[in-house]
Amino acid sequence: GYAQAYAGLSWAKWLFIASIDNFTPKDEVFNLAEKSLALNDNALAHRTLAKKYFAPLGVYVTTNKSADLAVVELEAAKRLQPNDPDVLADLAMALPFAGRPGDALIFIQKAMELNPSHPKWYFAASGIAYLLTDETELAIRDLQRWSEATPSWNVPFMFLASAYGLAGQTEAANTALKRHRHLLRGAKRSAYAIKRQWPMAPAEEEIFFRGLEVAGAF
Repeated sequence: GYAQAYAGLSWAKWLFIASIDNFTPKDEVFNLAEKSLALNDNALAHRTLAKKYFAPLGVYVTTNKSADLAVVELEAAKRLQPNDPDVLADLAMALPFAGRPGDALIFIQKAMELNPSHPKWYFAASGIAYLLTDETELAIRDLQRWSEATPSWNVPFMFLASAYGLAGQTEAANTALKRHRHLLRGAKRSAYAIKRQWPMAPAEEEIFFRGLEVAGAF
């Protein structure tokens, strides 16, 4: 009957799937989070349940159904733990894809203040939010930090290519895009595939794709 134990187990199973075994069924993760919430409202269960709807840093572990639904869960977590930097950073990660990149910047900046020694994935949240608010120089700065922290992962280089493209740095944009494709073993992704993996509101999608077009993605 201890809600926090179920929440902790759910989160641990999520981390195992996201970082070790992408093919483990995810139903148990979210069933445990829902059981935890049925016993007692708590931030960790809401944070885990948000992954059911949107987990942009987990390429193989989500269908990215709805950033809006994830935001609902993460805002519930924030109400319960308003000074938890990881909750704020998760919320900042989802908000740009829900059409609210400006709000994302507020929360990721607060998260970084609360945890000055924050993990490098915080730069994903800030870099994407800067990108989608057309603050390209700041976007390049933070997306570079993200890509340097995960040099063998393709995703940061796709966003970095868009940021360089928006900044008019065509050669750097093309280099980042080539790195993205190299890490995908040379695969060229269609606009449809990118939209499916990274669903955005129309205004943010237009910014993102404008940069990718300059980089030579399409």
